[in-house]
Amino acid sequence: MARRPRIVVIGAGIIGTSIASRLAGRGASVTMVEAALPGAGTTGTSLAWVNASSKLDTSREYFDLTVRATAEHHALADALGETRTFHPTGNIEISRQPEDADRLNSKVTRLQERGYRADLVPIRELGQLEPGLKLPATAVAAYYADEGWVDGPAMARALLERARRSGAKVLLQTAAKHLVLKNDAVAGVALAGGEAVRADTVVVATGPWTQDFLARLGVEVPLAHGEDEGSKAFGLLVTVLPTAGSPSTVLHSREVNWAPRPSGHAVLASAGADRVIAGDRSAETVRAAANTLLERAADLSARFADASFEQAQIGLRALPIDGWPVCGWIDSIDGLYVVVTHSGITLAPLLSQQVAEEIVEGGEASALSPFRPSRFDGAAGERAPTDQ
Repeated sequence: MARRPRIVVIGAGIIGTSIASRLAGRGASVTMVEAALPGAGTTGTSLAWVNASSKLDTSREYFDLTVRATAEHHALADALGETRTFHPTGNIEISRQPEDADRLNSKVTRLQERGYRADLVPIRELGQLEPGLKLPATAVAAYYADEGWVDGPAMARALLERARRSGAKVLLQTAAKHLVLKNDAVAGVALAGGEAVRADTVVVATGPWTQDFLARLGVEVPLAHGEDEGSKAFGLLVTVLPTAGSPSTVLHSREVNWAPRPSGHAVLASAGADRVIAGDRSAETVRAAANTLLERAADLSARFADASFEQAQIGLRALPIDGWPVCGWIDSIDGLYVVVTHSGITLAPLLSQQVAEEIVEGGEASALSPFRPSRFDGAAGERAPTDQ
């Protein structure tokens, strides 16, 4: 009887737990190693918006990947049953500036041409989707029906429990110190406590800390650094409690973005707030940026008129230097597989499916071909393929 492949997955964020669940479900002998708790890192400080609409102007390969991933969220939600953590509320995109109307109209048309569910919604009908909005008649709104939001930490916990039920061993609050190599091949993982876990394959899914782990091996997967000028690595997420309950949908505008959360809460974010804290993360600046987000939300919706401030979190994004996912084997070390990506919440169900197939069955998933780590070999920062 053939021995089951022994696989260690490092990192219990949404990517790592998704991969561990898929691998264990395929019969692999899986050990999950996590320095903290499931979803405690980037997964827990994300707007957690599941979508493909934001990737329209990236490469066609990346857009198609997110379309498939969004569909996979719906399938996974059905499989998880009572523990479902994906909420397909839809996403509203609003432009209150007349000069931006053409852009949004064009975006909806282009998405429709690609077969993506996108519709322009008359302002007078928008309240049926999201009650309480305060918009001028000149505003333009689009609705993306297949999108939604995820309770990231809850999803990570549910997937890890699913992996455990399939036989995975879970080591939480246990740091992976370094790989154990034999003749440039993976032999296991050394833990901070001095123990070692034997493995034929190691999957590194440590998000923004990926390069820190790989650097000791002489492997380069360059990520955006928080200290770089103009870096997009930091994100501000503000949790509030609206008096009228959580919003009905995810919503995006130039001024503020929001997503529902359990127990009537909501989270707020914006690219502008991220730029503010990128240069100054003092408590005063963070609180001022949080207050600005809440003011903008209240200006956009009556739901937030008397909302109470709950928490402001600064998250460190997993952002490869060229913006595209990194997913695949490291050529210089046999048995080492790396997955790190922005939009991890959206991509996790699909990437994990493809990764599990590659690791357990061999071969190559064609959808992942443009996103291999080898694109950085000898040319850090090389751009991924783009539309022709």
